[in-house]
Amino acid sequence: GEGEDKKYYNPSGQIRELVTKEVKQTKPTEASIKRGITKSNVNKRAKNLMEDVLNASFKKNTSYFKNKEINGRTITDVKFDGKVINLYTSPKNSDDPEKETEISFDLNRQEEVETFLDELVVSQYGSDASAEDIKDTIKILLDERKSKRESSKDKRSDAEKAKDLIDKYKQE
Repeated sequence: GEGEDKKYYNPSGQIRELVTKEVKQTKPTEASIKRGITKSNVNKRAKNLMEDVLNASFKKNTSYFKNKEINGRTITDVKFDGKVINLYTSPKNSDDPEKETEISFDLNRQEEVETFLDELVVSQYGSDASAEDIKDTIKILLDERKSKRESSKDKRSDAEKAKDLIDKYKQE
C-alpha cells in the first residue's frame, strides 16, 4: 500500500528498505515576507534618492533641490560653485527671522555626499529604523560606486593585472 515501508532484495543479496518520508512544506511567515518587502523598499528608496541627488548635482539642476527640506528647513535657493553645492534655507520659526542659513557640501568628497544624503533621508523619511536602513544602504551604494570608479581608472584587463602581480613576485 501507499506510505508503507517496502523491503526488497537487491542483486547482492542484501536487504534494502525503502522508507517514505513526509516532506514538510514551509511557507514564508508574514514577518519574513514583510522583511523582504521592507528590504526591497529600503534598497529602492536608497538607490532612487542617491541617483536623483547625484544626477541633479551633476547636471546642476537647482529646481530638484528647491522646496525640499534639509535639517527641518525648506531649501529656498541652490547655487553650484564647481563641485560644491550651496543650499540656502528658510529659517525655522524658532530662528531669528533675519537669519538666512546656508549649508554647503563638497560633492567630490564621499563623506560630505554621505552627510548630505543622510540629512535628506531624515527630512524625507524621518529618523526611524527604516530611515537608518536607507542611510546604511546609501553608504554601501556609494562605496560600490567609488570602488567601480577606482577600478575603471585602471583600464588594463584582469589578465594583465595578474601578469604584473606574478612578475612582481618573481622579482622579489
